[in-house]
Amino acid sequence: MINLKRILLVTALVLAFTGVRSFAQTKTLSLQLLETPDRKEKIDFQLNNNGQDTAYYTISLQALINDEWKEADPDVLNNLPNKAVSVRAIAPGAKEPQSYAFSRLDAGTRNAAGRLRFKAQYGSNSDELDKTVYSETFK
Repeated sequence: MINLKRILLVTALVLAFTGVRSFAQTKTLSLQLLETPDRKEKIDFQLNNNGQDTAYYTISLQALINDEWKEADPDVLNNLPNKAVSVRAIAPGAKEPQSYAFSRLDAGTRNAAGRLRFKAQYGSNSDELDKTVYSETFK
């Protein structure tokens, strides 16, 4: 009876840790800056879903001002004037190229920012964006 309990316990632990590792490995997004001919006007970037499941995400733009990262644009993919943040989905293995026009930033933020970066918050469902990934910084 004790051996059966041990076998069940060990099996449960192995399954639990295998599932956690598998989930962590399959839920990976990355933000990649792309070559952009005229970086004074816009910057091109790409969101990649390297995982095996659909991921839900938002992408914002952050500015480094006085050594602190501050939100400069809460949703870089939303062109609506009310600036509502929209949660989107990306399929497994998908790559989504995007462009961000610097005209969306107010001049004060653009001039005060030492560096900029994109920030993607994502998760396995639209109600739980519990992971974060950043692009490289750029000016």
